Amino acid sequence: MMNPALSSWMALKYRAHFQKGQSVMILGATGNAGMLAVQIAKRMGATEIIAVGRNQDKLEALLDLGATATIRLTDDVKAFQDQLAAAGRQVDVVLDYLWGDITANAMKAIIPNRTHDEQELKWVEIGSIAGQAAPIPGAAFRAVKLQLIGSGQGSVGVKDMIQSFNEIIAAEVSQPFAFTVKTVGLSEIEKYWTIPSSERLVFVPTH
Repeated sequence: MMNPALSSWMALKYRAHFQKGQSVMILGATGNAGMLAVQIAKRMGATEIIAVGRNQDKLEALLDLGATATIRLTDDVKAFQDQLAAAGRQVDVVLDYLWGDITANAMKAIIPNRTHDEQELKWVEIGSIAGQAAPIPGAAFRAVKLQLIGSGQGSVGVKDMIQSFNEIIAAEVSQPFAFTVKTVGLSEIEKYWTIPSSERLVFVPTH
């Protein structure tokens, strides 16, 4: 659990400097890291958590974990752009696990429709499962108070990373996170290693 949980914990606390009462949008919320990000944002005091992803069943499940709204990504770009534009009017932080064209389309939808241009929008790039490059127009940075921030192992100091580990463990002890794990015997590693799965795959010793 620690690696996916760490991604949003560090992003919110040390990169976005998230404050209780702010709102968060999570692009890629239906993956393991995104699911934990919803729960972590809630525990940090987010008043609004918008979960964005493709799997409708998982999006609905996130409503029970703290999401206040969901947006389903479909092949109809215009349809989800309209939803993102409405949901992103006053959002404070975007946690982006997707990148690629999805991020570019999301920015093109959200930025022109901000309620107040001077309201800060912190866009935190954490993952790039939808593409390594995103064609973001330069005007996006001039139109509103936009900050594009990267978050990962190299962007947070070792001391803060260790502190995050300790805080995540304490949070887990206090109230366990919902987290999907598939346990497989080590003897079956060759069979399962390359099978795509939305679950966190954990290999355990076998006798």
